[in-house]
Amino acid sequence: MKPVMKPLIAALAVAAALAGTTTGALAADRWVKIFNNTSTTVYRFYASPNNTNSWGQDRLGRKQIPSGYNSTINLNGAGGGCIFDLRAEFTDGDSLEKYGINVCGGYTINYYD
Repeated sequence: MKPVMKPLIAALAVAAALAGTTTGALAADRWVKIFNNTSTTVYRFYASPNNTNSWGQDRLGRKQIPSGYNSTINLNGAGGGCIFDLRAEFTDGDSLEKYGINVCGGYTINYYD
């Protein structure tokens, strides 16, 4: 092998390794963006790994999502894998649930009346 080829091969190997790391980091980015297009406020939002029997903690905390607004919920520290069950609770007493949602790479949900 020519001496010039060794640095080129080494550079390509480093580039390939970095590309793999970047792709892995993006795949692990877990979040849900909630658009509230209803006439009432979302005051609780739950996202739990689908293999659990509990909704867990309210992901909004003290925040709320008024009508016409949106919010992004970071799920990277939520445990589990990519598949989550989602529940939104509204100030008028309604709630909406979605099951088996893949949140890796992000997921957008639109709530309508």
